[in-house]
Amino acid sequence: GAMERLTPESIARPEEAPPDDFRPDQALRLAAGIVQTRVGKVAAASMHFKCCGAAGGREDRARIAEARRVQEMLAASLASGEPVLRVFGGDLNLVGSRLPLDILRTGLASGGGDLRVAQTAVAGDRAWYTWRRAGSRFAPGRLDFLLFGGARSVAAFAVDTARLPPSTLDALGLEPGDSAASDHLALVLDLEPSTAPFARTPP
Repeated sequence: GAMERLTPESIARPEEAPPDDFRPDQALRLAAGIVQTRVGKVAAASMHFKCCGAAGGREDRARIAEARRVQEMLAASLASGEPVLRVFGGDLNLVGSRLPLDILRTGLASGGGDLRVAQTAVAGDRAWYTWRRAGSRFAPGRLDFLLFGGARSVAAFAVDTARLPPSTLDALGLEPGDSAASDHLALVLDLEPSTAPFARTPP
């Protein structure tokens, strides 16, 4: 269905996360809206945080500031408590601390509870990564996350078509190289709406 805007179109960057040569945009990378679905209204948001660095470094502090600003904007926009079902996520670039993820999920479920983190292992593998680049000096890592509230996770996984057997690819109409379209993997989350809002629970 149609999407209604949830947050302002442009949100200024926090002082701790200024534009730079790698990320010259002046506004936060956040798109958020309310989507009408068969199960009711869903609050959805996609974001992209500062890359690189290490825990406690300048980039990590920028991610923490971005997460705090996004959490504040979403919390203010959802203050009425509706809709119950919420799905937020994106490339959080967690190569430093976990703090940006913990800040982002705090208090954003319906009723003020915390969002849960979808457990997106790679389908057909035992690995946990959402980014990989051939020839990179960096090992594959889990940079992308999905957070949800107001539902239970029925299935969650990352899709790397290079890891799927030919029979599965044929059944789904996929090619082994389809995931090579990006260095980030597609994440899949299948939710079943709950009748009661999520309470504060561990990820």
